[in-house]
Amino acid sequence: SGENHFEINSVIDFPIGQELMYSEISLELLNGKFENDFFQTEKLSYTYFNLGFSPNFEVLRDNLTVNLGARLYYSITNNFEGSQFYAYPNITASYNISDEALIAYAGVIGDLQQNSYQNFVYENPFVSPTLYIRRTNQQYNAYAGIKGLLNSKIRFNLKAAYINEKNKALYKLNPSLTDGSTEVDKGYKAGNSFQVVYDDVNTIHFNGEIIFDLFKEFKFGGNIDFNSYSLKNEEHAWNLPLMKATLLAKYTRKKWSAGADLFFSSDRKDDLSVIPNTSIRITNAAYFDINLNGLYNINDKFDVFVNVNNILSSNYQVYTNFKVQGLQVFAGVKYKFDF
Repeated sequence: SGENHFEINSVIDFPIGQELMYSEISLELLNGKFENDFFQTEKLSYTYFNLGFSPNFEVLRDNLTVNLGARLYYSITNNFEGSQFYAYPNITASYNISDEALIAYAGVIGDLQQNSYQNFVYENPFVSPTLYIRRTNQQYNAYAGIKGLLNSKIRFNLKAAYINEKNKALYKLNPSLTDGSTEVDKGYKAGNSFQVVYDDVNTIHFNGEIIFDLFKEFKFGGNIDFNSYSLKNEEHAWNLPLMKATLLAKYTRKKWSAGADLFFSSDRKDDLSVIPNTSIRITNAAYFDINLNGLYNINDKFDVFVNVNNILSSNYQVYTNFKVQGLQVFAGVKYKFDF
């Protein structure tokens, strides 16, 4: 397999009185190939050339900021989807309710997301080299929220959104071409690799974030994401959790600092087909992951640090059949030098 990816982006802006007019211009070329598809019936190749233009007009009025814009693309490709023109809204607004202590915001935006082999591997390193690379058409993302400060020590951000996407990429187990009694000619054909399936998905999204700056040395906070998915063809939003949460804490004093991170994810669904006629529904359990870290600054050159990861030593699975490492302790010395 192989892939080439080139991108050029530029912004041109100029003021008009109290307002600002700016345009974003982008050129993107993606080209790649795979030796064969999963069942070795054909070779796979793909080429995309995306031309993007996004004019925007920003209006500033006292406590109100409004951006009126659009994103326009012409995407040229050699695959079965064909070349297409895409147009999306890019409208956002924010209103300062109380001297930046309370800000309401909302928007309706959309975008063309060019998927690539590199991006898929970065997100899920267990995909097989037999993928169909397509574009994701995020037709619109309508959101509204409120953020601000409470008592100058508490920062918060609450947001709700409704998102409509065509050809959203989902990771799903490849079928197994063996029941264990026969060998396969490729290592990724034993139900131990992932394919990418595409579906039209509507998502209801809620996000909340809060940060406590209780005093100068100590910060504590967290965020939570909740998503409800509605799919056109697939039974589940494969390998996507309905809820994710993070808690963070950091204490800094003079020459030393200490921190803690806690990550939570709800369960995820997957499905394994064993050719020719067996299907197994899989639920990867919810998990907690707790990490600690500490650092002591000896001087301008030397730091001593220690990281303790996955304190619960839970061998949970982010993706089916691939367990994370258990308890890990990593310590060392950092030296800073200047050439």
